[in-house]
Amino acid sequence: MTLNVKEEGQSFFDQRLLVKPLIILKVMVNIGETANFSCEYSQNHINDPKMIFKEGKDSIEIIYSRWKKKERFSISDEKHKNIFSVRITAVTPDDGGGYLCGVWINRDSYIILGIKMKLNVYSSAEERLKYIHSAAEYSAAFIYNEILYI
Repeated sequence: MTLNVKEEGQSFFDQRLLVKPLIILKVMVNIGETANFSCEYSQNHINDPKMIFKEGKDSIEIIYSRWKKKERFSISDEKHKNIFSVRITAVTPDDGGGYLCGVWINRDSYIILGIKMKLNVYSSAEERLKYIHSAAEYSAAFIYNEILYI
């Protein structure tokens, strides 16, 4: 798959992406908090540069790599576990959205590792609790309906 990749301050350029089936994780934080998530990779990619992409409307943006570091974003690579951890400090509403974990394999290609992290940013703990409560009610109703129709 070829997709437009955007680097801050630059125009779009086409890059080849190899995308594995996605596992979607959700992380919920309040404005100003720190968001953390981890990305697992195979032994084949232990020495490849790790990257974070953020989904946009018609493209994905490189948020963090060996060559581009955004101020509040950091990656730490635990090679003995084949996991790299991502940390976003002082989260803002603009940080909300979908993030993809990836590795750079050559000049024109990346591999998206099959993990998508959906960051939900809330303005307050109360707003976050309302979301959790409504999601729990929906799940309980769905399970109840499934039991009735078995």
